[in-house]
Amino acid sequence: MSEINTTGEKKKKNGSLIALTTIVVVIGVLSIGVYFMTQARSGVEHVISKAEQKTQEQLAALATAKVSDLQPDGKLEELFKIGSTDTDTQRDNEAKSIAGKVVEWEMLVDEVTAHSDFYMIETAAGHNVGAFLDVYPRGKADRVKIEALKKGDSVKIRGYVSTVVMRKAVVSPAILVD
Repeated sequence: MSEINTTGEKKKKNGSLIALTTIVVVIGVLSIGVYFMTQARSGVEHVISKAEQKTQEQLAALATAKVSDLQPDGKLEELFKIGSTDTDTQRDNEAKSIAGKVVEWEMLVDEVTAHSDFYMIETAAGHNVGAFLDVYPRGKADRVKIEALKKGDSVKIRGYVSTVVMRKAVVSPAILVD
């Protein structure tokens, strides 16, 4: 309820207080939101930084890493090909057992996609297991070589098997080898 002061104007008792309270609450909620967003972003940046650091360490180690005897043909190709008699459980178990192994494979290119700091080379399945190769160029010569690849060309890489996706081995990170 409004009161009338001596000049005949209505006094607003609670209007200013309500407006001020609303502004303080909105600023408080926004501040809390910004704080949590900053913390979440910081956490994500930390995880990305750790992943990038691991990738750089793996790339540095690849030149001298001991290569496993795992090959893209034979048992691996048979296990992951479409129409295989093996079960999802058997494929999952094999995917776990090959993760982290260093391989040196020569495969046929199906597609090349450029990313900010690597190229994803998809290889065709056939006599080999299909693969996604995340190849990090070590200089301009590697970039030129990768960007010149055509479907059906052969590419030789050394890299870490990280997982299996869509029945294709993911080798990431990887480098070109001669």
